[in-house]
Amino acid sequence: MLPRLRALLPIAVCVTLALTHGCSAEDGDDAKCAAQSGKDCHACLQFAQCYYCTSSKKCAYNPVNSFLPKASNCSLSDVRWGTCWVNFLALIISLVVIVLVIALSIGCWCYCWCKRRRTRSVERDEQRYARERQEREQRQAERRAERQTRTDAIRDKYGLSGSGQTGMGKKSKKNYQRLP
Repeated sequence: MLPRLRALLPIAVCVTLALTHGCSAEDGDDAKCAAQSGKDCHACLQFAQCYYCTSSKKCAYNPVNSFLPKASNCSLSDVRWGTCWVNFLALIISLVVIVLVIALSIGCWCYCWCKRRRTRSVERDEQRYARERQEREQRQAERRAERQTRTDAIRDKYGLSGSGQTGMGKKSKKNYQRLP
């Protein structure tokens, strides 16, 4: 994700510079827009800095630093900017809806991605715990066998093997003879 953002950084800088320097207010911009007053909407909207008011049939200059045109000039429902067939208010509302849909889509994607990642990590943890449990059981079985071997060796050494008797009424595997 970070490399994509780094790739978009130069584009964002260029757009910002173009908007601040290339579209800066010049003395001629206001005059260009005023010259289009009384004409149709398409003639006015040839210039990106101009907006057309349908109620007064005026073409007016909208400075770049103010996004919304002044309400004293024209109401937002009568303003046309960019296209003649969509009023500015509908354009703002549709852009807000589109941004919200995109934000919700990104939010849902992030939630699903995090949930899937968490599920994978839980499965990975469970597999690791099962592997560790098997290893512990194996070491325990080895220790148990080792203890049993030592116990049998001690029993054989002292003649206490479980199947024979010695001294205390138990049978012995070995045939011992007592000395007279």
